[in-house]
Amino acid sequence: MRRDRVDNVPVQAILTKIRKISKSHVIYPPLPQFVNATHGEEVTVDWQTVPGLRDSGWTPSMTEQPRPASKNPQHNLMAKWLSALQGHGAAWPFLQPVNSDDVVDYYDVVKNPMDFGTMEDKLERNMYPDIESFLADANLVFDNCMLYNPEDSGYVKRARKLAKFLKDMVTADKNRANIP
Repeated sequence: MRRDRVDNVPVQAILTKIRKISKSHVIYPPLPQFVNATHGEEVTVDWQTVPGLRDSGWTPSMTEQPRPASKNPQHNLMAKWLSALQGHGAAWPFLQPVNSDDVVDYYDVVKNPMDFGTMEDKLERNMYPDIESFLADANLVFDNCMLYNPEDSGYVKRARKLAKFLKDMVTADKNRANIP
């Protein structure tokens, strides 16, 4: 294989094309602040005086790491409750959004769908400002189930069982932590 060709295209043609759209081949002389500095001397440089740096579009803010959104103080408690709900034996119908291919008219009846998978995503994205908004979504899961399904269905029985399970957990944890 010849080294002056890549995929049968001459390397020089590739480099010429790169040079037309990029300045990555330009080498600037060393900054005088460093050339004239003595060993161990601290040197400061204004980024706007560095040849090519301003032209590249770089700004100091590009090196700043975005701060992760701070978690709600009750985040761990909500995560604990959601994990317990997801791990409960009655939870399987509520783990993911209802599949409209399987239940064709579900979204005609249920206008505000909710499930534990969506709640998990919202919790991870810090979209629950307080316990009440978290509990509202959990109750929406159960209410939607009772709205769509017949009163005596296995789904409604599961929803009621999970609603009681959640209520008992919340009551116990709120009493333990003195949360109103």
